[in-house]
Parts: sequence; structure tokens; C-alpha cells
Amino acid sequence: MMAAIVNGGYRVRPYLNEAQGPELSDRLFGDQALEWVIKGLRTCVQKGPPAPTGTGHNAHIPGYDILGKTGTAQVASLEQTQGYSEIEDIPYNLRHHAWFVAGVMDRDTKIAICVLVEHGHQGSAVAAPLARDVIEFFYERNDDTQLLARLGEVQ
Repeated sequence: MMAAIVNGGYRVRPYLNEAQGPELSDRLFGDQALEWVIKGLRTCVQKGPPAPTGTGHNAHIPGYDILGKTGTAQVASLEQTQGYSEIEDIPYNLRHHAWFVAGVMDRDTKIAICVLVEHGHQGSAVAAPLARDVIEFFYERNDDTQLLARLGEVQ
């Protein structure tokens, strides 16, 4: 869905051969709906003030127009995870999965990515910073050591 938003409301069929692609779907959103969704996704990543600080602020990169949405996929019932004072105390297999989807609107090559960290617990704290690192690496491609170090931390 993030790819469709970044592509102006159209799904693009993936292709490997440039002669065969891109194939666009019918437009999924009207202009007004797309504008509202983009505003909300942008607010998620913006750092305040003056804008509110969204849950995806850890994906913020100064000078980039990044859209984002955090998410958490519950693995165990709340009853199973109650009583732990710290997230780190929750048994690994009971920790929720951390999600973050992101899109970059203001570059010649627009991208959409999805980061899932199994048992990462919170998308805002774990998946959003990884998305930021992937976006920086994609556009800047200077040095992959920081990205590889972050990916190694998550395992």
C-alpha cells in the first residue's frame, strides 16, 4: 500500500525487463484522500516542534520527505505479558513483532519499504531506525558499515 501511495495512488506491477513495465493499476485513491493519507504519514515521521512528534520520528532524516507508519503485531495475549516491569524481561518468544512501513516522496527514485523485526516489540523503537538506515544507505550509499552494524544488533 505504501508503494501505491508513493506512486500517486497507483499500484505498479513489478517487472524485471524494462520493455515489459511498468504497468499501472486504476487509481486507488482520489486526490483529497491521497492528500490526507500523505499528511498523516508525513506527520508520523516529523520531529517537533512545531509539528507534533509522531511515533515514527526515529525514521526522520533531515532534508528528506519521509512518510511512515509504525505498527506492532501482538504475539501473545496481554495476560501473558502483564507483570513484567521491563520489555527486556518478557520472554523472547512472547515479545510482539515490530513493524514500520516508509516511503520517500522527494527523490528522483521514489521508494517504499517495509521493516519487520520479529519479537522486536515496538515499531517506533526498533523498526523505524532500521528503515532510516536503509533509506540513508539507498540514497547515499557511502558506507555500509553503519547499516550492517544495525542489522547485526537486531538479530
